[in-house]
Amino acid sequence: MNQRKAGVILSYLSMGANSLIGFIYVPMLISFLTKSQYGLYELMGSVAASLGLLDLALASTITKYYSQALERKDKKEQENVLSVSGILYGAIGLFVLLLGVIFYLCIDPLYSKSLVPSDLLKAKRIFLILLFNVFVSIPSHVFTAAINSHERFIFVRGVNLFKILLQPLIVYGVLSLKADVLLLVITQVSMNLLVIAMNIYYSFARLKISFRLHEWSNRFAAEVLLFSSFIFIHILMDQVYWRSGAVILGAVSGTVAVAVYAVGMQISSFYLSISSGVSGVFLPKISSLCLRDNANEEINKIFIKTGRLQFVLASLILSGFIIFGPDFIYFWLGDGFNISYYVAVIIMSAYFLDVVQNTGIAILQAKNKHAARAYIYTATALLNILIGIPLGKLYGPIGCAAATGFCLFLGKGLLINIYYIKQGVAVGAFFREIGKIAASVLIVGSAGYALNAAFPTNGRLVFMIVKISVYGSVFAAVLWLFALNSYEKDLFLKPMRSILSKIIR
Repeated sequence: MNQRKAGVILSYLSMGANSLIGFIYVPMLISFLTKSQYGLYELMGSVAASLGLLDLALASTITKYYSQALERKDKKEQENVLSVSGILYGAIGLFVLLLGVIFYLCIDPLYSKSLVPSDLLKAKRIFLILLFNVFVSIPSHVFTAAINSHERFIFVRGVNLFKILLQPLIVYGVLSLKADVLLLVITQVSMNLLVIAMNIYYSFARLKISFRLHEWSNRFAAEVLLFSSFIFIHILMDQVYWRSGAVILGAVSGTVAVAVYAVGMQISSFYLSISSGVSGVFLPKISSLCLRDNANEEINKIFIKTGRLQFVLASLILSGFIIFGPDFIYFWLGDGFNISYYVAVIIMSAYFLDVVQNTGIAILQAKNKHAARAYIYTATALLNILIGIPLGKLYGPIGCAAATGFCLFLGKGLLINIYYIKQGVAVGAFFREIGKIAASVLIVGSAGYALNAAFPTNGRLVFMIVKISVYGSVFAAVLWLFALNSYEKDLFLKPMRSILSKIIR
């Protein structure tokens, strides 16, 4: 099995593990910390995460240029790309630290009306710890980008899976000794530092990467910064979509509303991770293809092939949650979180096309055609804030979710597809292929919704599990018979045949 296929499989294993553990992790944190402290944790996490966006933009940029240097087998260029990137990361780290200090000084005036003095003090301490985490994490993305460029996806995805599985066990042990939100944050930061150390060791010991500045090229540095600036704008606007609701609610409604909203967004984040499971491993490949002549046909095949696979999985999760979500949240968290269901449904539905078409992002980045995409997302993200503030005041979490959902569909659904067409991405062929699957999904989903309404769960956990299992089985059987092509069936059949042949032997 090659690294790319293994990377996809490990990504989906990580996604499944993250989702499964997350459904245990969130109620565990709420039970240890209370709803108010969990809301405080999410509020400061939202702000700190926004400061960590600058380096993520450069990480994608390094992957592109380092992959192309590897394709050309130019050792000098490889060393230079990493060295220039390291210098740029140093400057970015200092800038992020400055921004963090400025925000720290603004915590009191921003949240003094919605947080009690004890929560304000904890918020400041949480933010300082998370700021340290961001500052230390920034240089590490040079190594992550190098590992991805070498397409060593088994290691990088395996380490991520290791962290996902181990972190909740350690957090549970720590919070069992003392249920304190500061201990939670310290534990999570420590786990992140361990992963960084493993990536650095692997890069030097196994990949034998080296940093050597052969020449400082203002032209190359400017090109890297220009390329990464548009990626940064998009990532920043993504965080506006993802985090602004929590920040708005923290200012106008308090930490309990943030907690309810955060649960809905947490569910949506599991769903959104589907897109990175496949597309994340294709940026190095597409970047290399762009150096070759007549690569559009192969790139479009990747876009359609990954889109069909992601459509199947995204449809199963979205339809299943629409049908069984209210019962699931009740058994998961108990009373008081019913609004989280509507938040999750709105956001998941709005993100649907972006999840299915996420490989298009890698295509635009590889072709250096991602500037207009950044402008589209900037306009719609600012619109999200403009309508999110009044809707958040009037309707709380649902108002913020409605504003975000509308702007997501406008920017990541409608407008970006118009831009894809202009850049030669096979959008028409993509939707024709998706249409071959959509009819089966609609039939199964409608039947499942009607049957679930006819046979309510009425507080019986086992009955809910049975209904979800039956729905998933029927969904898979119908799509296998009427929608999947031979390539998609072989993705399942070939590993099964391999396993069976080993067992028989």
